[in-house]
Amino acid sequence: MPFATNQEYAWHELLDILQCPSCRRSFLFQEIDQGLQHGREYGLLKCGCTQYPVVDGIPILTSSAVGAYEHTRGGVEYQGPSPEELTRLVLARRGLDALLRCIAFPIVFKRLLRIPPRRLWLSRRVLEILAGLRRFRFRRRCMVSREVFAAEDWFDVFFRQHSPLRGDMFSYFFYRFSQPRHLATLQLTGYLPAGKKPLLDLACGFGHLGHSLAESPLAHAVVGVDRNFFGLWTAQYWIAPKNRFVCADADKPLPFANDVFKAVLCSDAFHYFLHKDLVLQEITRCAPRQPVLLARVGNKLAEPNEGFELTPEAYAVVCGDPAWRIFGENELLRLYLSRNSAGRLAPRGTAKVEHEKWLYLVYPGEPPISPQFQVGWPHATGRLQINPIFKVSRIGDGNRRLQLRFPSQHYASENKEMTAYLPSEITITDGTYQQVKANVRSPEVESLIKQMVVIGVPERYTRA
Repeated sequence: MPFATNQEYAWHELLDILQCPSCRRSFLFQEIDQGLQHGREYGLLKCGCTQYPVVDGIPILTSSAVGAYEHTRGGVEYQGPSPEELTRLVLARRGLDALLRCIAFPIVFKRLLRIPPRRLWLSRRVLEILAGLRRFRFRRRCMVSREVFAAEDWFDVFFRQHSPLRGDMFSYFFYRFSQPRHLATLQLTGYLPAGKKPLLDLACGFGHLGHSLAESPLAHAVVGVDRNFFGLWTAQYWIAPKNRFVCADADKPLPFANDVFKAVLCSDAFHYFLHKDLVLQEITRCAPRQPVLLARVGNKLAEPNEGFELTPEAYAVVCGDPAWRIFGENELLRLYLSRNSAGRLAPRGTAKVEHEKWLYLVYPGEPPISPQFQVGWPHATGRLQINPIFKVSRIGDGNRRLQLRFPSQHYASENKEMTAYLPSEITITDGTYQQVKANVRSPEVESLIKQMVVIGVPERYTRA
């Protein structure tokens, strides 16, 4: 059956390509009505060996706890419910409770670590009460229409409001649409072919690239896979609602049938996988002879190191086929900003990128696909708005001053290349500001798009 384009990716189309990662049989879906006014499918996927829960439209095809995992080495930040517990809740028609178990993280106060043990019991009791209030708030949020909230609201809840998740992950995800890693990956999406089959976005996070691909002129059908349920759930309502998502481990046998994808994209994740050989084997099984983009892969020769990085030469050995091409992030960023095709770069040896921290590995498919030049600016896909990394303030005559403001010193250090293509300050007229709000692409707005002062975002990405 053809896959949907320019519309929401259908549930039955996803079922057609799913397969048990253990017994390799297809699933039968038993839908179980939960009596909820808002949300997607709930039920069980049954095969020959076991059954898996489907919670609010997301199949959970893993044996691991559905919690929150630190992204560099997979450490557990929140020990969530087991698939068996979620199955029991869905069977008992308590689907909302199942959803809350997956997304309502406990409240964490770091100051508690300094409290003497003899007084800690009282603090724990207070935390239990606060956790109950938090679940109540989440329940109220999930009972209303999804259109009431924006992705920014959920980033704030997951990463800022006494969250157990460590690091400045709010900035890492929220400001992603103009980061060097995002632009360099967009430069390579010309390798992704047209066609009715879907595209696999492996370790997709919150679906930022899935949004760009689904809203591109080719209107790719995208299936995102990630182990963090809360990211997938946010993606399917607020960032990439046309796509479908599966909660599964990316570096274990994938829950898909053979030869079901037209291409595979894995961005900012491959160097975190311990079992890289297995990942490539599964990619080859699900998308044989099709293009593969392994974007922003860490180079062990350049500090700092994180995850399980390899040298460029070692990556070439793991990939095996000499048809693989390797790029550095800086050169791809330059090509993107100058609107040149990556296909114009001649093949090179691994020694050419040894100094680059971030590598991009491309398999062009068999026969090789020549990358298509992308008309326009891919970062302007979606609803136009002022890039949220700029602080907007009114000045005289109704004009606006836009000032580049990095959210933290760490963010500025990680994304220092942004200062090369984002103006530190710019003034726009009230008329141009209103044109951006109205999604009008006037010559003035197009100039701001070129400077990435104006970018495209999903419809419900930022707060009104």
